[in-house]
Amino acid sequence: MRTRSRIAECLIKRYPELGDTLPPPRKWYESGEDERMSIFDAVSLVNAFLRGRNLRPSIEQDGREDSDHGRPARERPV
Repeated sequence: MRTRSRIAECLIKRYPELGDTLPPPRKWYESGEDERMSIFDAVSLVNAFLRGRNLRPSIEQDGREDSDHGRPARERPV
């Protein structure tokens, strides 16, 4: 299972211009989440929509890092 922070880190790899908006990791004793995390929710939703419409290549197709395994898709076991 992924955390929202981990998903945000993967999105920053794909969209580096979002790097300045990532809040620091939340401490275990902090109850609320930073407002800036909603930006990554929106980007994640748009990214999923575009991939579903085949308007944006998947990570495996464009050769970028495979966010599920942390290595390029061509090195993934079959």
